[in-house]
Amino acid sequence: MTKKETYAISLGYNLNLVWGVLMLAIGGAFLLAAFLKRGKAGR
Repeated sequence: MTKKETYAISLGYNLNLVWGVLMLAIGGAFLLAAFLKRGKAGR
């Protein structure tokens, strides 16, 4: 399969980039939640 065929299947989106950004955002949210929970436990 060529790159053009691959992008045609995914409607022209770079799915690796989209999933990478999504995983980075979710990881950041988990990290923020961990820091916030840690701050509340220390009080």
